[in-house]
Amino acid sequence: MKSIYEISIGDNNKCIFLSAERVIIRSTDDNKVKLTTTEAKMLKLLCSHVGKNVKRAYIEDEVWRGRGVIPTAASLNQLVCTLRQKIKHVAEMNIIVTVPRVGFILSDIVNVYPKIDRSNHLTHHKN
Repeated sequence: MKSIYEISIGDNNKCIFLSAERVIIRSTDDNKVKLTTTEAKMLKLLCSHVGKNVKRAYIEDEVWRGRGVIPTAASLNQLVCTLRQKIKHVAEMNIIVTVPRVGFILSDIVNVYPKIDRSNHLTHHKN
C-alpha cells in the first residue's frame, strides 16, 4: 500500500505528500514539487513520527545506512536544507524544526493525516 499524507498547516494551507511518487502537491492550486529519494524518505519519517523528535542517528540509519551508504553530519544538514526549500515552495513556510544536537521534528502548527490509497485494490475485468 502506498503512503499518502495530508499535511495541514494552519487553517487554509494543505498539501498532499505522495511518498511513492516523491511529490508534494499544494491542494489549493495543484502546485507541486518533486523530491529526491532521500528527501522523500526523510519527509516520510517525519510524517510517520509527527509530534516526536526524530533523532539524527535514526534518520541516518533509515535514509542512508539501509542502502549501505555512510552519511556525514553535513549530508544530513544539506538534506534538511534542500527539503525545507522544496516544502516552502508549496507550503509557503518552514515546517521542519531543528532540535539542536538531537534531531528534527515537524512544527507544532502542522497536522499530518495518513491517507489510504485504495487505487491498487481496483481491478478491471474484460468480458
